[in-house]
Amino acid sequence: WNFPGSGPPVWHRDGLDDPLLVAVTAALDYPETVGFIHGQPYTHVGACNYDSPGAMPPRPEGGEAAGLPLPLKKGETLLFLYSTKHAATPNLSELERCLLYSVFGPLGVRDNHNHNHDSLPSLLAMSASEAAALEASYALNEASAASTRPSSVAAWQDLQ
Repeated sequence: WNFPGSGPPVWHRDGLDDPLLVAVTAALDYPETVGFIHGQPYTHVGACNYDSPGAMPPRPEGGEAAGLPLPLKKGETLLFLYSTKHAATPNLSELERCLLYSVFGPLGVRDNHNHNHDSLPSLLAMSASEAAALEASYALNEASAASTRPSSVAAWQDLQ
């Protein structure tokens, strides 16, 4: 999630030693002002910028690769290694941004950095009314995003 008014970007790696692949999928179409992920190329384990400090913004002036915006449309998926440096940008919209987050890796390796598996709620434990309320909130967000989405690149540039 990325909530309205969130920010500033917090650069980080999900982990250093775990051989995991992260998959992030956009649940809806959002305007670019919703605060998408930025990634810094070549910062995963074994890459040329791996020594870039994980909690610091990219330093192109120091020879590192610059951070790149990675906006996603509904249904598009971003794949990156668990050790890749990334950050969510500030959410300047009025919408909550939801991304579906999955981690893939060898049997027995868990994403304990992002998720405490003992305290996660189960979607299967939701009541029918809780699930209906969640679905209604998604529909409301999608309708709101569609009504505020400019129809062209030029319209986006006019907003900025």
